[in-house]
Amino acid sequence: PEAESRFLREAEAASRVEHPHVVSMVDFGRDRGISYLVLELLVGEDLSALIARRKLSIERTADIMLAVCAGVSAAHQLGIIHRDLKPGNIFLSRNDMGDTVPKVLDFGISKLRMPGDTKLTQRFSLIGTPNHLSPEQAEGRPVDARCDVYALGTILYECVTGRQCHEGESLYEILRSIAEADYPRPKSLRPDLSAEFEAVIMKALAKNPNNRFQTVHELGCALVPHGSLKR
Repeated sequence: PEAESRFLREAEAASRVEHPHVVSMVDFGRDRGISYLVLELLVGEDLSALIARRKLSIERTADIMLAVCAGVSAAHQLGIIHRDLKPGNIFLSRNDMGDTVPKVLDFGISKLRMPGDTKLTQRFSLIGTPNHLSPEQAEGRPVDARCDVYALGTILYECVTGRQCHEGESLYEILRSIAEADYPRPKSLRPDLSAEFEAVIMKALAKNPNNRFQTVHELGCALVPHGSLKR
């Protein structure tokens, strides 16, 4: 029953967000005892596949992440926190003109700020990809939309350095890296990185949520000067 509740929550969350940079929910429901959801068909690859081939340029990173910030911000305005943002949940779809259209996927563990859901969110408070968890998630503390700001910071870090911000041989080592903010500064891994772009990443990765960008919109505004003229 709890797994089904999470499944239907994914459908509800995704269906409420209508944005060009969030995967579209076509239909969802229950038929003959089977719960289902139908998403738009996307052609392309996820961001993790692109990062695995090469480090991204600053402009390319900013262009992709500006689109992602727009989609996540739209969800936040509806009270929906993703809580599992990672390169694998950012799909780089291609439209009929051959343009890349980033799409945010998987609101399966999103936290809807709605009454009556405390049991479910507490039970699964540590669900998420460990490498991209915020310190408050790793420590099992209450979260708000700023945990998504942190996750976006880890994605920015990975795009430009080619490695995950928090790495380790075990779950303990990864959680320790998150809790202690123990990771190489981006510029130490990529010397050509501008101080301004590194500052954006480091602010998004602030251990204390009060020291981060307070909204994904603020993070997006900080990325604008680094993007292409078209974006």
